[in-house]
Amino acid sequence: MQLDTEVQDGQIVVTLLQTGFCALYRKPANSLQLVRSAFTTDRSNEPISKEEFFAIAWDAANEKARELGWIL
Repeated sequence: MQLDTEVQDGQIVVTLLQTGFCALYRKPANSLQLVRSAFTTDRSNEPISKEEFFAIAWDAANEKARELGWIL
């Protein structure tokens, strides 16, 4: 499975390619970690559960946030 991770409008957008899964993460000003601000899926027959997607998306978003210097 391939993830696309990019920054749009101050949020990290994680999309699982070839699926309808997409999650947005942001870092509140007074927080040391990211929070998921939105989630979408446009299909009901995804290859993994949304919980599995959340786990891999969380890791990808945190990795991107570290690259950007948003978190340690």
